[in-house]
Amino acid sequence: MESTPGKLNFGNSLLVPSVQELAKQYLTNIPDRYVRPQQESPVISSGAEVPVIDLQKLISGDSMDSELQKLHSACQQWGFLQVINHGVTPSLLEDFKREVTELFKLPMEEKKKLWQQKDSFEGFGNMFVVSEEQKLDWSDMFGIITLPPHIRKVDLFQKLPSKLRDIMEAYSKEIKNLSMIIVCQLAKALKMDEKEMRDLFSDGMQSMRMNYYPPCPEPDRVIGLSPHSDADALTILFQLNETEGLQVRKDDIWVPIKPLPNALIVNIGDMMEIVSNGVYRSIEHRATVNSNEERLSVATFYNINLESELGPAHSLIGPHNPPIFRRVINHGVTPSLLEDFKREVIELFSLPMEEKKKLWKQEDSLEGFGHAFIASEEQKLDWSDRFGVLTLPPHIRKVDLFQKLTSKLRDIMEAYSKEIKRLSMSILCQLAKALRMDEKEMRDLFTDGMQSMRMNYYPPCPEPDKAIGISPHSDADALTILFQLNETEGLQIRKDDVWVPIKPLPNALIVNIGDMMEPMESTSAKMNFGKSLLVPSVQELAKQHLTNIPSRYVHPKQESPAIPAGASVPVIDLQKLISRDSMDSELQKLHSACQQWGFLQVINHGVTPSLMEDFKREVIELFRLPMEEKKKLWQQEDSFEGFGNAFVVSEEQKLDWSDMFAIMTLPPYIRKEDLFQNLPSKLRDIMEAYCKEMKNLARIIVCQLAKALRMDEEEMRDLFSDGMQSMRMNYYPPCPEPDRAIGLSSHSDPDALTILFQLNETEGLQVRKDDVWVPIKPLPNALIVNIGDMMEIVSNGVYRSIEHRAIVNSNEERLSVATFYSINFESELGPAHSLIGPHNPPIFRRVSVHKYLQDFFARKLNGKSYLDYMKVEVKDDECLVSAVSFSSDVNNFQFN
Repeated sequence: MESTPGKLNFGNSLLVPSVQELAKQYLTNIPDRYVRPQQESPVISSGAEVPVIDLQKLISGDSMDSELQKLHSACQQWGFLQVINHGVTPSLLEDFKREVTELFKLPMEEKKKLWQQKDSFEGFGNMFVVSEEQKLDWSDMFGIITLPPHIRKVDLFQKLPSKLRDIMEAYSKEIKNLSMIIVCQLAKALKMDEKEMRDLFSDGMQSMRMNYYPPCPEPDRVIGLSPHSDADALTILFQLNETEGLQVRKDDIWVPIKPLPNALIVNIGDMMEIVSNGVYRSIEHRATVNSNEERLSVATFYNINLESELGPAHSLIGPHNPPIFRRVINHGVTPSLLEDFKREVIELFSLPMEEKKKLWKQEDSLEGFGHAFIASEEQKLDWSDRFGVLTLPPHIRKVDLFQKLTSKLRDIMEAYSKEIKRLSMSILCQLAKALRMDEKEMRDLFTDGMQSMRMNYYPPCPEPDKAIGISPHSDADALTILFQLNETEGLQIRKDDVWVPIKPLPNALIVNIGDMMEPMESTSAKMNFGKSLLVPSVQELAKQHLTNIPSRYVHPKQESPAIPAGASVPVIDLQKLISRDSMDSELQKLHSACQQWGFLQVINHGVTPSLMEDFKREVIELFRLPMEEKKKLWQQEDSFEGFGNAFVVSEEQKLDWSDMFAIMTLPPYIRKEDLFQNLPSKLRDIMEAYCKEMKNLARIIVCQLAKALRMDEEEMRDLFSDGMQSMRMNYYPPCPEPDRAIGLSSHSDPDALTILFQLNETEGLQVRKDDVWVPIKPLPNALIVNIGDMMEIVSNGVYRSIEHRAIVNSNEERLSVATFYSINFESELGPAHSLIGPHNPPIFRRVSVHKYLQDFFARKLNGKSYLDYMKVEVKDDECLVSAVSFSSDVNNFQFN
């Protein structure tokens, strides 16, 4: 998975003792480490109360505008509000309250199993403890990352009491839904582009902090939680009992909050203050304690998704509203190293001329002080000095020059050159993805690549309009990374024949593409897995009210479905699958379904119902577009994406009675941007959210399959990290001769997992089980999931990629959306290493994912013929030798 718990470690905290256990000792005086300077007492001015927002009024047509204005004012002036009628299930709140209370009642021996580790803030303990001298808060907490599921610390999750785990699962989803409603309302109130807000928070990170504040014998000398503002975008606090303690700082006065019954307390975090460009306030708050009563609460923190850049919303800033916050660049080069290098380079140019002469360039070299590219005595010169030096790999350095540099500069430059190399490789690998190029190929090109530096000094010039600091040019290298040492502007780039100045952002590095990178083959062609001959629209053909279908759509007699007694596709309840109480039995059901059927219906899958309804509506509208509009979205000759059909490889080939719209959706860099931008805006926005929910669901399922297979779960995660996703929207019009046509030819899917969303009640999907075609009747609100060829290969044949088809009828149209989830493009496809061994030899070949998909899409659909082609042949000695020689040099192997 793209973000594993190890990669997602945001820091740690020194381990501290349990305050709850300390409080059980009935102390009269508290230990010094908890004693704080005199706390400011709260002062409650007349009428000073945190605003209350009624969510139902906020989303109701009658009162929406006035409640939206109240919300806007609350976020501007307070940064805190209480939300009533929030829609979170009351019984769920009661259950969650009970289980969290029980969590803090666990005996210390049980709690130790859930205690923080040194490298993480998750578990029992405390946060933000960075030194042994630091004053501590009078509280215990339990921290945990909850969403999206793939970033969870699975071992911690599994150790939780099963009831708490199951209820927390439901609670986290309801709070996510509430958070999304609130941030979308905030977008409206800010008059911000709502899609921009959705994109920022789609698949946003959610974490929880469960807080326990025990009674304290000296409450005026301690603090339950130190004053702070929250780092997230939105915090939703669920107060578990009636003991007050939360206070907010308003106009330099601490104002206590008295929680309303059944309300949730919401506050703006730092991220939202940044996104709103300072319109909304992330307010300081704290928690106090008392001598008699404990206090419990759960804070849920909702963040911008991890892939996003944090900064003021683009739709809010402009000439009259410039950004007041930086955009987070996060290039990873150590700030202190940048400062040190800046200082030493400035010192280098401050050297007296006698010292510089020792470092002057020789006639046969570009290295040292001086200029480059001076080819004649008549040539005009640039108004600048430079110092050039080759830095990596070390063996190409001019050692005598290096040794003459000051030791400080030399040492710091050594460290800087290594960090810039690491950054360059990261950028190049991202460019490989963007170019749809094999990442290994890019790495091979630049591993041990040559690195050089040019330090530039541009002195003031009495006639700047008559001189140039550096002549117009493009860089001869592949990638240039510029570190601007002061704030003086000067760099300009030529864009559309206009010179555009670059204003360096604080702490940013400027990167530009060099000549070497330009001729690299754009791998959009490489990512093009094939094409299909263009065919007419069947939807338009069906509008002609034909009595007979054209001969090209007439297929040989189709086998009719035969339904043996009790034959129906298995049903899997996802909530039971991830619940400790029912996990084992449901996992066995899943394993059996994938072995015997390769198809299943998934209920309680967690995909937002309103999103499914919205997506259904927009896909139906897509197929209702007039033909003139559809033509703008039609397939091109070099691609299968867009309206049309797939797997049509000859003019004689029989055609399916259907239209499809295909599109690659994830990761975003593989999308065909021009096609995406031509889609109706509503469909585009909703599809963006839907494809992310499908990705999360697919990940959950493949991780459960790893468990069922007893496969190394990390290996499964690595295969699907940044996995490729595409969608095919299908329209099957009524057919005057349904027995002579086929909606979709018999085939198995080439991907790993397909998730089908049936948009109406018309049946048509059939699966081939024991040589009998069995129809599938979709359950309400269920999704149909099937194993693809990739998963059959990964499982080494344990799971079955089953043949299926779609039939049509004479009266009703049928619509569906298939989402295909595949192994990531950089992986090698073959049986999982953790499954094969002497007693379970591989039955499939190993091949790159790129090669596999290219070969599949170059064929017409024909049952499971391609999967059969992938099998290892061991019929005779010659074939066995062939298989061995193939595996011994897999990098040079080509299918012919």
